[in-house]
Amino acid sequence: MKIEEIEVYGFRAAIRGMHNPKESWAKSDTTYAYFHPEDAKWPGMRVPENPHFGPEDLNLMLGLDKGGGAHSKFLRMIDVWWDITIPSCVWAGLDTYKASTVRDSCSTMHRLASRDLEPCDFEHGDVDALVLRVQNQMGHAYRNHFQWCDSSGTYEGVALLEHMKMHLPEGFLQKATYSFNYETALKMWFDRHDHPMPQWSGPGGICETLLRLPLMKELVGAMGQARG
Repeated sequence: MKIEEIEVYGFRAAIRGMHNPKESWAKSDTTYAYFHPEDAKWPGMRVPENPHFGPEDLNLMLGLDKGGGAHSKFLRMIDVWWDITIPSCVWAGLDTYKASTVRDSCSTMHRLASRDLEPCDFEHGDVDALVLRVQNQMGHAYRNHFQWCDSSGTYEGVALLEHMKMHLPEGFLQKATYSFNYETALKMWFDRHDHPMPQWSGPGGICETLLRLPLMKELVGAMGQARG
């Protein structure tokens, strides 16, 4: 798996909005440097606003986070984008979080049969040699407009491509640009940080990457206290 091209934006609007209920804008003490390149405070990601959270804003954010629900709705205004490459079996879990997320994937319909597949197209290179050979034979038949026959029937054209997709192993890696907000990120972390699959809970996995986002460790800590 791989997570790259991480971008985070929306702190200024979210912080301004969380002061609206009590019209306490004058108490806001966060400053912004607006660096576009990757900032040393958050290695491997772009945080264009480059916020330095003041104690007043930080206390209010963590307090609202503890309150949850409507109290913490400012989290929905902070957005994350990243490119993530994970196997199909992990996409099934990530797609649980459909609300407030967008997934723009590389297309198996357009690209699956465009070339021979290799072990590196599967998580840890874990693919049975016979399965890989059959997939590539079907891809060759599709590219050359041949028929493919096996025990389940005869296929050609789009039907053959669909047949390939149906037999694609769960370990096949698919890349997508994926967007979500901080409220969703917190839910992901609490739901999955002790998940048995390392793509969720292991080193370099989704939950570890979520904790690297600006302010996320503090928000996780505050919500964890509220949950007791």
